[in-house]
Order: sequence, then structure tokens, then C-alpha cells
Amino acid sequence: MKVGARDHNGAVYVTAVNASRNAATSEINVPALGDRVLRSLDGLHTVAARSGSFSDSFAPLEVRISVASPFQG
Repeated sequence: MKVGARDHNGAVYVTAVNASRNAATSEINVPALGDRVLRSLDGLHTVAARSGSFSDSFAPLEVRISVASPFQG
């Protein structure tokens, strides 16, 4: 897995890429997430982070861009 994260105006964007030809599940740690919910830009995936970490599954060669809104309460 290759993962990158960026903060923009309080929202956290996470880009994750499964670069293998096999399905994969990965534990991803982005401290800036805290306890927020990430939603993929295509609207098909939602995952909750706890203390900046979450686990997610990816199809072979899948790329997913997700965002955690700054306005979660």
C-alpha cells in the first residue's frame, strides 16, 4: 500500500493505492484524522478513524481518495 495525506482548510484528504495485483487490507495511520469519518470521493466507501487510525480493504490495483470533513460533530 502507498498512502499520502494532506490537510486543506481543516479537511484531511487521504489517497491510498494498492499497487499489487492481489486484494489487500491495510491499517492506515494519519494522526490528523483523530476520530473522524472518511468518505471516498465516489461516495461508495465510508470508514471511521479512531485516534487517527483505520483499517480498509482494497481490490487489486485500486486507488481511493477519501476526505474527512472538518465539520464533524
